[in-house]
Amino acid sequence: MNKSLLIICCLGFCLTLQAQNAKIDSLRSLLAASKPDTQRVNLLIALGKAHIRISSDTVKKLGEQALHLARELEFQQGIGAAINNIGISYYFKSDYSKAIEQYHKALEIFQAINNLRGISSIYNNLGIIQRRQGNHIKALEYYQKALTIQEKLKDKLLMSYSYNNIGTIAIQQKDYTKALKNYRKSLKLKKEIRNFKAIATAYNNIGRAYDQKKLHDSALFYYKKALRIHQTKNLRIAPYYSNVGNAFMNLNKLDSALVYHQKGLALAIEVKATRYQIVAYIGLANVYYQQAKYQKSVTMAKNALPIAKKKKVLDLIRDIQEVLYKSYQKLNNYEEAFKSHRKYTELKDSLFNESRTKDITRLELNYTFDKKQALIQAKQKAKEERVKIENERRLAQQRLYLFSVLGILFTVLLFSFFVFRSRQVQKKLNSQLTIQKNDLQQKRNELVTLNEELHQSRDEIITQRDYIETQHKDLTMNKERIDSSIRAAQTIQQAVLPFAKELQALFTDYFVLYKPKDVVSGDFYWVKQLSEQTIVVVADCTGHGVPGAFMSLIGVNLLDKIIFQENISQPDKILDRLHSLMNVSLRQQDSERRQGGMDAVIFSLTPQADHHTKVIFSGARNPLYYKDANQPDIQLLKGDRKSIGGLRNDAEKFTAQEVILPQGSVLYAGSDGLQDQNNAVRKKFGSKRLLKLLNIIVTKPMAVQKELVESELQDYMQGTVQRDDILLVGVKV
Repeated sequence: MNKSLLIICCLGFCLTLQAQNAKIDSLRSLLAASKPDTQRVNLLIALGKAHIRISSDTVKKLGEQALHLARELEFQQGIGAAINNIGISYYFKSDYSKAIEQYHKALEIFQAINNLRGISSIYNNLGIIQRRQGNHIKALEYYQKALTIQEKLKDKLLMSYSYNNIGTIAIQQKDYTKALKNYRKSLKLKKEIRNFKAIATAYNNIGRAYDQKKLHDSALFYYKKALRIHQTKNLRIAPYYSNVGNAFMNLNKLDSALVYHQKGLALAIEVKATRYQIVAYIGLANVYYQQAKYQKSVTMAKNALPIAKKKKVLDLIRDIQEVLYKSYQKLNNYEEAFKSHRKYTELKDSLFNESRTKDITRLELNYTFDKKQALIQAKQKAKEERVKIENERRLAQQRLYLFSVLGILFTVLLFSFFVFRSRQVQKKLNSQLTIQKNDLQQKRNELVTLNEELHQSRDEIITQRDYIETQHKDLTMNKERIDSSIRAAQTIQQAVLPFAKELQALFTDYFVLYKPKDVVSGDFYWVKQLSEQTIVVVADCTGHGVPGAFMSLIGVNLLDKIIFQENISQPDKILDRLHSLMNVSLRQQDSERRQGGMDAVIFSLTPQADHHTKVIFSGARNPLYYKDANQPDIQLLKGDRKSIGGLRNDAEKFTAQEVILPQGSVLYAGSDGLQDQNNAVRKKFGSKRLLKLLNIIVTKPMAVQKELVESELQDYMQGTVQRDDILLVGVKV
């Protein structure tokens, strides 16, 4: 993003502020012309709400004026709304205890007059404060109470806010699947009412959930969608730059992260959005920490700290203290690191774990004992040196005395033995020399024999080495020929599969996940168009590798013959004929040749006059998944429990099933390779997990769906190898 785009964004803020000021001016004009009646109370309340993000003092002042007039008029709804505005003013001052007090007063009034919308609003406000204070269970209770009332009112906007709030609680409880589910419900409602600001918030929250799941590419995708809406609709965009910056940081793209955080900071300062300034400063501090620019990291964190303390945002103060203690630790400033770490741990809402305790202990020791340790070590070293010198002096004296005594004793003993043993030693030496002479002669003879054996062994080893080298060359040549043949087979197999241009011409959107276990595959897919009818075949042949690839070529040739030569286009009739021809091709009438065949899904697509598509399906063991654009969940059409090929009763025919789907519906078909893939503990991926995954990703573009399926499969397969060919085809009608 360049300077011109930044200028456009700033102009967007200016336009937003101008629109807000115009609204305030309009309300002030109406207020000046109003009489002291209920209409004037409503205008005071509306004018207060218009100042919510501008001046909390003004909100409080206008709320008190509205409250005074509403009490004189005994206007109960106005009393409740005025007290609610006063509570909001205290909330933005971070005086949560007074805010809660005002909210409960307003709640009693709304309950007394049975104002459901007012009750729902108070529950939502109480939930926000509880979440700010870290009481997630209580916050969730308030949000669910608010949602129950909003569903009775059928207020889609308020319902979308409650789903969003419940999703935020799930994020903080690390239940990211539940968070995504609620954020998507919120997004659907916001799209229905075309509230672009709320849609951007929903995209941003979905991105945050993916960030927490460590799916940073998906997070960046949704953060950018949120940012684009804000740029085009002139909405507040400072925090969205920071979110994109955080996503780039998690992907280790630190230069891009730095650019987005700096833009977010500039825009936050421009509109005096203090919370977003804090968020941007924290983002910059973390990026500089990742870049090992620890002093800059400290500077950014210190810029954020006084603003955060003034706003009393404990969660952000905690994050600032965290990056401060890590940066000070890298700078070896143990005193400041210890202080920051202590403040950080005081703000956390969970108990210390073992690793945090070790960090604090180490920081305390570094800070408290660093200077004392040097003095103690110096004194200890001097004492040790003195003791060492004294010990060496004593040991020297003792060694001298001992060696003198031993020398005298040794001299006496040596002389005595020499006199006493000299004759006997001479006799023994003569005897030993004779024996040694004989032994040497015998060993010489043995060495001659051993030398001859070693020469013979050397010749045998050389012969074996030459033989092994010859065998190795032969094996290498054979392997190269086999690899070349398999690569050629791969080229042939890919040539018979549909090309991307063919599929793009037939379908509005699609994906093909095709992962052979070996170089070539026993799975294949076949797509052709006959007049207005499109026929799709997804098959899983017996075996994989080269045998499976041969089976797939047989299958493709037989399908061409059945559909183009014999003019059979009904899926169940195609399967019946394919079974018959497979028996003939593989000579399975012979009882000794019953192996070989395939499982398959065949479905045809025929456009209808009302933008619907007629789908006729027939399956050999494998099912067809489909998502009706007007239904919430994916449905399943089961195939017949019999395969193509092998001997069976000819009276057993394949059956056809038919559905009519509206535009935007999605179909999925594949082999059983994905469901049968195991993880490190030998547990299969399974059809239930696949169905759950498809329900989660079905609303995304088909290319994104393919990436998410591949990512889920890779995560599940960690520490294992692929056990079968994998094929999954997705088509949007």
